[in-house]
Amino acid sequence: MSKKTRKETKIAYRVIEIKNLKFSVNAEDNLDFDKIDVDGTVKYFMTEMLEGRAEFSFDVITTVVSRLTGNKIIEHSGRTRFEVVNLKNSDSKTNGVSEDVKIPNQLIASMYGLSHSHARALLAVSLQNTDYQDKFFIPIVDPNLILESENNITIKDTDT
Repeated sequence: MSKKTRKETKIAYRVIEIKNLKFSVNAEDNLDFDKIDVDGTVKYFMTEMLEGRAEFSFDVITTVVSRLTGNKIIEHSGRTRFEVVNLKNSDSKTNGVSEDVKIPNQLIASMYGLSHSHARALLAVSLQNTDYQDKFFIPIVDPNLILESENNITIKDTDT
């Protein structure tokens, strides 16, 4: 008696680019770090999937604002790009063409967690030789929070 086993294809990914998109510092004299607000957002998107392969980009954007003056003290945006292979289309079809890509939540959370860590490191390096060296870090976040956001993966051209 032979047992049929289902061949399981595993999704794999690798980092293909890590870079600063934006960095600026507007130093204030005697900045009180107890009186700053940190705003963080993430934008993420993927290229069109071809033969089970797509690229995902996560832009982690951080802005530090003085509550006293309203000035933007630090603005930073870091991007991490991933290549993902062995993705599958969903079963929903229009005119015989699959509409969506199945993207496991754990994959999104993992890539975002890495992207957030990369942005923390990029900002730390960028802040070297400034008044804010060793004084400001991007807070650590639970990468699963991205799954609760209303952001959807959007498809963009590869030149983005």
